[in-house]
Amino acid sequence: MRYSKAMLSYPKLKEGGLDRVYLDTTYGHPKHVFRPQNDSIAAIVDIVKEKILLAVAKATGLKVYCDERKLRIVECLGLSEEDRGCFTSDMHATPLHTCRMGFCGEIWPFFRPSFGNMTQYLEDNNLDYNSVLGIIPTGWADSSNWNKRHAREEKGNAAVQLIPYSEHSNYTELVEFVTFLKPRLVIPTVFSDENDRKAIIRRFAPLLDHNANKRAFFASMVADKGSSTPSEAASTASGEQIPHLPRNEQDLVENASSTDESGI
Repeated sequence: MRYSKAMLSYPKLKEGGLDRVYLDTTYGHPKHVFRPQNDSIAAIVDIVKEKILLAVAKATGLKVYCDERKLRIVECLGLSEEDRGCFTSDMHATPLHTCRMGFCGEIWPFFRPSFGNMTQYLEDNNLDYNSVLGIIPTGWADSSNWNKRHAREEKGNAAVQLIPYSEHSNYTELVEFVTFLKPRLVIPTVFSDENDRKAIIRRFAPLLDHNANKRAFFASMVADKGSSTPSEAASTASGEQIPHLPRNEQDLVENASSTDESGI
């Protein structure tokens, strides 16, 4: 689920005091900042994933063609009868068609449009159109200067347009969410290797609640519940060690709390 400001009003999240947050860090780097979903949907409508398809269908008044596999997925979404009516299995009933990932072009490591696939699609299915436009909603649209410069490519009667869009939260949204929650620890769930994982931990470390364990320790002392031995208390109060967190990871968080992003 992608972050939205509406989450800031969730009662349970507003309570705070979280020990750990498992963060979808697909875009856990400052270079990954793209527009909100609603803006991207509007951009797609202006130039002509289910949420996008439904929004475009309603905005244009056109049905969306899906093959049998995609249509079975749509059937599982629990859509209303009205929303279900936005999709069709008749490819000749509408100019809006879905296609598999990578059909209109490859995104990684840089954008390469596949004009041949699109023109061949028209021929193979006897679709009587003079031109074809492929739209690729992706979080990688702004990931490089190349992709930004080549966001729209044309060849003959075919064109491909990249639109910055993702179901994953971008970096700015991740920062806003973690700042709001202020947990004791962030656990990255998406990273390329161990160095990348550590870099993400350092990146979010300044946003964590480094005093949470101190507060818990002093509260236990006042309550005299005997939850900590003297040696455990000294370790917690002086080192702010997060329970069950390996020492090397604890050091990583503590050392990064004052680290500037430029040094990562």
